[in-house]
Amino acid sequence: MFPPPSERAAPHLPDGQAPRGPIDSTSPVEPVGPTRLLTLAEALQLPRLAIGGGPKVGKETLARRLTDRHLIHTDGFRDLHWEVQPQAIIEACQEHERFCVFGVQVGRALRKGLTVDVIIWLQWAQVDDRTERQRSMAKGCRTIFDDYLTKVGPAAPPVLYPTLEDLRA
Repeated sequence: MFPPPSERAAPHLPDGQAPRGPIDSTSPVEPVGPTRLLTLAEALQLPRLAIGGGPKVGKETLARRLTDRHLIHTDGFRDLHWEVQPQAIIEACQEHERFCVFGVQVGRALRKGLTVDVIIWLQWAQVDDRTERQRSMAKGCRTIFDDYLTKVGPAAPPVLYPTLEDLRA
C-alpha cells in the first residue's frame, strides 16, 4: 500500500529545521513531520503500529480500538531496569506479525531499533489537569522522538500526527 522507506521522498524542511509539532498544546494546529498519511484510518490498517507521546494524550484509548492485533503497552516493562526496557519491548514486538506497541517508552524503543510500519505520535493532552511531572515527561518523550527522527532521517517509517478531531472521529 505504501512504498518502502528506501523509496519515500525526504521531507522538505528548511535547512537545519527538525520536524516538530506542538508539545503541550490543546489547539488543533496543523502538524508537520517526515511523512503525513492521508488518514488515521489508513495508518491503523498497517500491521506493525507504534503509538507514542507523553502522558494523558490518548495512546491507550486509541490502541484499545484495535481488535485485530496484539497490543503491547510499554508500561508493562516498568519493572525492568530502564536500560533494558527498549530491548525487551523490541523483543516482545518481534514475537508478533501484527502488533500495536504504545506508551511513553515508544520513542526509546524506536531509537534502539524497533521496526514498525507507521508511527502515530499523539501530542495534545486529553485532560486539562496534567501535573508538572506529566508535562515534563511529555517534553522528554518528544525530545527522544525528535532525536530518533533526526537519526534515521528519510528512512523513518511514515509518521502521523493526528489532530484532536482525527482522534474523536
